[in-house]
Amino acid sequence: MPQVLTLPPPPVVDLAPLAPFLRPAFLVCGALFLLLVLRYHSFGLRGARNDAWWAGRLFRVAIVAAFAGVLVYQSTWQLFGFTRPKFAAFVRHHNRRPLAPERVMTRGRILDRNGYTLAADDPYTSGARTYTIGPAGAHIVGYDHPKYGRRGIEKCFDKHLAGNSLRSLQDLDHIGRTLMSHRPLEGGSLRLTIDARLQQLAFALLDGRPGAVVAIQPRSGDILALVSSPAFDPANPTPIPQDQNKAPRFNRALDGLYPPGSIFKTVTAANAIEAGRLPRLTCPPVGFLPAGTRTPIRDHEYYEYKRRGKTWPGRVDVDLETAYVHSSNVYFAHLGVLLGEKPFNAIRERYCFEEAFPLAQGKAGSIASAACQIPVIGVDQQGELAQCAIGQGRLLVTPFHMALLASAIAADGTLYQPRLVYGRKPTVHARVLHPETAGRMTRLMVMTVKRGTARKARIWRLGVAGKTGTAETPNGQDHAWFIAFAPVKNPQIALVVLVEHGGYAASSAVPLAAELLRCARKWNIIGENAP
Repeated sequence: MPQVLTLPPPPVVDLAPLAPFLRPAFLVCGALFLLLVLRYHSFGLRGARNDAWWAGRLFRVAIVAAFAGVLVYQSTWQLFGFTRPKFAAFVRHHNRRPLAPERVMTRGRILDRNGYTLAADDPYTSGARTYTIGPAGAHIVGYDHPKYGRRGIEKCFDKHLAGNSLRSLQDLDHIGRTLMSHRPLEGGSLRLTIDARLQQLAFALLDGRPGAVVAIQPRSGDILALVSSPAFDPANPTPIPQDQNKAPRFNRALDGLYPPGSIFKTVTAANAIEAGRLPRLTCPPVGFLPAGTRTPIRDHEYYEYKRRGKTWPGRVDVDLETAYVHSSNVYFAHLGVLLGEKPFNAIRERYCFEEAFPLAQGKAGSIASAACQIPVIGVDQQGELAQCAIGQGRLLVTPFHMALLASAIAADGTLYQPRLVYGRKPTVHARVLHPETAGRMTRLMVMTVKRGTARKARIWRLGVAGKTGTAETPNGQDHAWFIAFAPVKNPQIALVVLVEHGGYAASSAVPLAAELLRCARKWNIIGENAP
């Protein structure tokens, strides 16, 4: 077979590195050329000889000015180029000199709330960063990589961490002293609200299963843990297609949209309490059939009895507490229809479900949650209303918003602005519930842990309030949910646990949350000795 001679492609000349030099020269020459044209017209034909003299003079001045402009501009990026993120990134990626200034910069550390280092410069590899909790903090801390750029907190607060922020006179003074002393530039450190122990534990307990954990201080909005599993290695963030390896780059805690299942009965119950409509209903074994539908909504006991070859007898004269504690689908579907579509349609604004919450805002970007997807229910859509009342149908929420719901109940109905940066003054974001309603919801959640579906969350000498949720999915096993807060008398942590396709919540999500709460008390994150 004859060989085919393949000619190499023509070389491509990249002029991008010359842009910083050419820009001032072109500007100066262009300005002087314009001045020359104007001068020529001002003299006219009679001054042709003078024009020639002026043209030669201006040409010489233009050459000198162009070189001067290049030198001045070069001196600015030599001295202050680190204050220009795009230029610094370009040089950091292409400059291979071991003693280049941008390579001897000391980038600031990222710390947890207790001062534990989450990210810092690698002392053994120039230009590299180390991430002490690895994939557990990848979605929040992010990464700073010479090839793959920046993400997360590393991106949002890049100017502060790199030491090139000029927001105050102190920043300018710091840069001036650094330049005069010929010392390497040192970036500022950043302290987060995250507790590294809780973050690592939550990630380890998920054990690679797709899911999320969010923990919040109810009365400050501090985010103690924000975990998405699976994750990636921030020290080597090689791009991975989203459809492979269970999408490790996807932040399930902030961006994941899921049917909430029975934890959403918390919203339906709160609406009923505030409306003063607390009926006692019968929950027959055949279930509840909303108008205009053909498939009845049944309690989970109906299917459990059926698997054992028995018949579920149903319940008679069921009140709100019994229905909530035992998570009755029939009761809450019926209750949602009785309340009507108006209270449901108001929850998007009232519970802030339609908001994309910003958690950290920096010069180069932000970290924020997605907004929930709450359908608008019409008067004649009783079937859809019944499904949404039990957390099914077209209703989709993020784990983060469900953690905020638990946090608001724990804080007597007040939702504080969630935040990732430590030390800022807590601010009230919204009044979600009346304090009396929040108190009654707390009692319902306490009874659910004491004698209901969340009994595995009972912890000795620690009052826990919680609600389980098992959400049906089109494919695979149900999603397992659990929302909780503790201690009941003085709530210091509110959390949500989601295990994708985890099946029954009491077997997957609840034990995980219980272990988190036990360790949080052991480490004095919550309890009498908590800070």
